[in-house]
Amino acid sequence: MKKVFSFDAETNGLWGKAFAIGALVYDEQGVEIARFVGRLPDTEVTDAWVRENVLPKIGDIPVTHADYDELLASFAEFYKANKMDADVIVHMGFIVEVKTLRDLHAAGLIGDWDAPYPLLDVSGNLQQAGEDPTSVDGYVKKHELSVGECGRRNAQPALRLRRRSRRLPPPDPQQVAHRSLGELHQQKPSARPSGTALSLFAQK
Repeated sequence: MKKVFSFDAETNGLWGKAFAIGALVYDEQGVEIARFVGRLPDTEVTDAWVRENVLPKIGDIPVTHADYDELLASFAEFYKANKMDADVIVHMGFIVEVKTLRDLHAAGLIGDWDAPYPLLDVSGNLQQAGEDPTSVDGYVKKHELSVGECGRRNAQPALRLRRRSRRLPPPDPQQVAHRSLGELHQQKPSARPSGTALSLFAQK
């Protein structure tokens, strides 16, 4: 099993720039070894839907960067330091996370060969397993998975789904554990296996 690098971003509208980025990195045993949380001031967000539906959910996260260029530069350093020998995972990565990666390259912060290849998107696994591909939260709730836990109880729904999906396996519970960015900010790095954050923000 490879190391896992999972990241999520919130943008100023679906096609806009990221104003918050979060990432978690887990080693081969599922132990969290690194995390990144970056956020811009609310004044950078002009989209009405985002201001109403996203900002209230991450209100307790402190501002860490003054502008988009600073946020990208910091995330680029974290990404380059942790991407080696890692599966890079997102949920519904087009448009938001893909734009973030393209902006890193356009700014000269990553090179031509630094992008994840492939970029793994768990939404396809959810759809193949007969689940709602748009919601990791829905999968976790439906199968009563304990977020941040890789115990035996979490394995049973995946085994049932695996039997129903002949071509692709369902999402591994270790790879669909969901945390809000607020929880990520408040907790210290885990010293035991705690799953993979595919979505660090409460929106998805």
